Amino acid sequence: MDFWENFKKVGERLNAAHESYNNASTKLVDGKGSMVRQAEMLHELGVKTDKIIPKRI
Repeated sequence: MDFWENFKKVGERLNAAHESYNNASTKLVDGKGSMVRQAEMLHELGVKTDKIIPKRI
């Protein structure tokens, strides 16, 4: 395999990793069923917690 083919494969895998990261980020933060939203809903229902979700998330 020559350098260019290896270089293309690296790019393809970086793109795949970026897509996986975006999907995981969406499941964590965005949407009605996200983990952050579920934690917020529990808080709204009166569940007491010791930890607070950072604003940067």
